[in-house]
Amino acid sequence: MCNNVLEFSAAQQESSNAFSPLSTITVKMLKALPSLPQWLAISTFAASSVLSLSVYARTAWYMLRDPKIIGLMKLDGQVLLPGKYTKGVNIAAYGFVALDTILDIYTNIQKNKSAGYIIGSAVYTAATGAGIVWASGKVGVAIGSIGGPVWTIVGGIVGTVIGIVLSWLSNLLKGEIFK
Repeated sequence: MCNNVLEFSAAQQESSNAFSPLSTITVKMLKALPSLPQWLAISTFAASSVLSLSVYARTAWYMLRDPKIIGLMKLDGQVLLPGKYTKGVNIAAYGFVALDTILDIYTNIQKNKSAGYIIGSAVYTAATGAGIVWASGKVGVAIGSIGGPVWTIVGGIVGTVIGIVLSWLSNLLKGEIFK
């Protein structure tokens, strides 16, 4: 077509009735794009849960290896091992909340929602996400503080389950608020 617009448009009209695998693939990709954030949201939630459980498992492992550490942690009022890993996982949890908020904004823009709806939904998503991370962490740590590696693991599992349940309830409530 040698960059000739007239020839390009004529070729396009001739092929409009013909099967074009490239256009079919493009259409499928564009249709799949709005669903991408849902899959990304699920994978970030799973990654956040795995990282949180890893902190509890790591703490329990150190308690099993060196039982004296339990006494030191109780003296300091610590339930989880302090350190860069624990701080990193905590930062990552709030980073996942930020990513979830960005995905919420993206999804609502894709659905042609109003600016007020997008802002309200984003604020709700950020606030409930941060609250759920904080609450599930506090419950897990409270149970883990009973003592010993077993309670640390139980606290981690309970905290993660509570986070899942609170996220589910939050999404149900969000569905009712933002109809």
